[in-house]
Amino acid sequence: MNQTQAIHQQIMALLKARNYLLNQTPSDMIAITDVNEKIISLNARQSALSSNINIPVLSDKQEQQLTSAIHDLDTQIRDSKAASDILAGATVIINAVK
Repeated sequence: MNQTQAIHQQIMALLKARNYLLNQTPSDMIAITDVNEKIISLNARQSALSSNINIPVLSDKQEQQLTSAIHDLDTQIRDSKAASDILAGATVIINAVK
């Protein structure tokens, strides 16, 4: 998996987290804003990579960390965790690949 593919997976996971947060009652607007900022940051990084001819490939460890972080966030969403838990999971996803 290359960096662009990883960013796409990160964005998809964060969109799922944002949708979950938007449907909580009451919605945690601070957490939603934070997730939105993470999505915007990833979009900017993805745009910067699009002009790069040689897109870096993730190491096996990075790919495993990203897959694990996405799985953990999916589990938190499925288990209807609090916004703080979802935000922590989103942060792990962002930090899995840099």
